[in-house]
Amino acid sequence: GDMSLAVDARVATVHTWRRGYYEKELYSGAGSYGKSQSVVQNPYLIALLWGYDVQSHYAGLSVAVEGQAFGEDEIFLQPQYNNRVVPDVALATYLSAKGSYLYRPSSRLGLQANLFVVSSYNERDVFRCYDDLSGDYADVVISGIERLNLGVDLRAEVGWNRFLSSNFRIIAASNRYSDNADVVVYSDADNHLIASTT
Repeated sequence: GDMSLAVDARVATVHTWRRGYYEKELYSGAGSYGKSQSVVQNPYLIALLWGYDVQSHYAGLSVAVEGQAFGEDEIFLQPQYNNRVVPDVALATYLSAKGSYLYRPSSRLGLQANLFVVSSYNERDVFRCYDDLSGDYADVVISGIERLNLGVDLRAEVGWNRFLSSNFRIIAASNRYSDNADVVVYSDADNHLIASTT
């Protein structure tokens, strides 16, 4: 059989800032006009891939850790007119593993099974809404989102003839939050704190 082993490593630097060309009355001066604070993020990926191929059988395993940078919508309370950066900007982290098995007894039939698990940490969501309790338009920051996704993916590929083939796929998965997230609500009018909860 043939065995393969590969390592993938990447790192980058991302600088994000907002430049306001007009001053908004609610956020006078540097609150809305000019260059905001610069947020520096260093996303990365480290992955290990192993595979073993013998006759009509293939087995593979991949594991990875990845840090993903956030875009401007998750960095600023209101990127259209507010220079204020959300607190504690850090990378979203993903740990993943996938095991694969492929059986191809002929050129017209392939059967594959994949097992996967992905655990995520420090995901973030920032959105704007009307807060009924306070009667204010609000900027909501949800941080520390943790999720656990795992499941099995079964596939079959059948070649009926030279012109016609079919692909079948069944996925069973569990996708759930693994911990409580932190929620902070700011007034969109003056950035004052409305609520802080989980």
